[in-house]
Amino acid sequence: MGIKAKLRSAGESHYEAVELLNLHIKHENIGTQSTRLTRILGQKSIVEYDSREFTEREAADITKDVGRYLDWAKTLFE
Repeated sequence: MGIKAKLRSAGESHYEAVELLNLHIKHENIGTQSTRLTRILGQKSIVEYDSREFTEREAADITKDVGRYLDWAKTLFE
């Protein structure tokens, strides 16, 4: 497929990357993948800024989401 928007988010919020993804990548699974990226970023914030411990289940879930997102992203650049 070889999709390249040649853009990157330079804003203060990581969620701006989700907006760029939705605006510039036309793909049948974009809705699912933007939701997944939003969930990943939300979990990243919990891990980075929250004082509570991340549970083993949460870690497994985020690992699965990141893997699936990465697999999808790689298909855009084949």
